[in-house]
Amino acid sequence: MSIVLACAFPESVIILCDSRISDGRSNKRSDTLRKTYQIAPQLVVGFASNDVVIAEKIISVMTDYVMEHAKSTNTRYLLSKLPRVAAHYYEKFCLAKKVKPRIEFIFAGLDPTVSAIVSGKELFEMLKRALDNRQGGSGSLSNRFLWGFERQKGDSVPLPPP
Repeated sequence: MSIVLACAFPESVIILCDSRISDGRSNKRSDTLRKTYQIAPQLVVGFASNDVVIAEKIISVMTDYVMEHAKSTNTRYLLSKLPRVAAHYYEKFCLAKKVKPRIEFIFAGLDPTVSAIVSGKELFEMLKRALDNRQGGSGSLSNRFLWGFERQKGDSVPLPPP
């Protein structure tokens, strides 16, 4: 059994994978496999599979796609393309197999071009906490808030990407 966990935060992403590989026929085990790969500046992929050779071939093809063929290394663009690249090569590499292996990929990335949109009420509460020294606030405004105020539209304020 493989485990792949992914968590996304406003300014970071984390993917955790186990490193065990086992040979079901001989019960040999090794804890040396790397199952997470950075395939673009702000994009990581992790995998779980019962055929590590094919999974790593697909990751190699995805990496080559990013480095040589993609029009952009923007995370959002790559997330729209890479699952299709993986699916295409999965079919290609498994064409001769009677039973196709199970392979699961998980992608996690940051897109610094996207702002968070905060409602006026939510922003007011965040500002109140930031400015209230009695509640552990700094007593000053972050440049991120000032950036958002300059771009406010109606009741919504964008906060800049990390």
